[in-house]
Amino acid sequence: MESAALFARLRRVVALRFTTHAGQPATLRGRGEGRVLVSAGSPHELTFTESGTWQNAAGKSFRFHNVYRWTRLSPVAVRLEHLRRGPAHAVPLLDFDFHDVSAHGWLSSTPHLCGPDSYVAKLQLDSSGVRLRWSIRGPRKHEDIASDYLFAALPS
Repeated sequence: MESAALFARLRRVVALRFTTHAGQPATLRGRGEGRVLVSAGSPHELTFTESGTWQNAAGKSFRFHNVYRWTRLSPVAVRLEHLRRGPAHAVPLLDFDFHDVSAHGWLSSTPHLCGPDSYVAKLQLDSSGVRLRWSIRGPRKHEDIASDYLFAALPS
């Protein structure tokens, strides 16, 4: 699958559902959901503005807001950046390369290092949306995050 086909799917995203699984502290375990507003900065860039609620394992709820930019690098590569400091100061997270035709799979080409912690991820496409699976390992973190970017809005 070429990055153009992946972008066609990403453009259709309207909602997000995710779960976090962490070693310690247990307060990092939980689930969240929210809306995703997709905007196109150019034919090769999409911005996801995400907002919603996350609830930890103890039942405490928190509002969240994130902005990410997806960029097509080539027919078989895309980049994901966090725009917490604005578009001019993007934080590069991962580059993904297409790997698995049968599973519509994209894998991070190299880990993102945040201090001593290493982040890797995979993308998969299915009929309901785009699945993003993060694995974070290191001396400070041991987390897995399963995010489902959905084509249809979540029920109210």
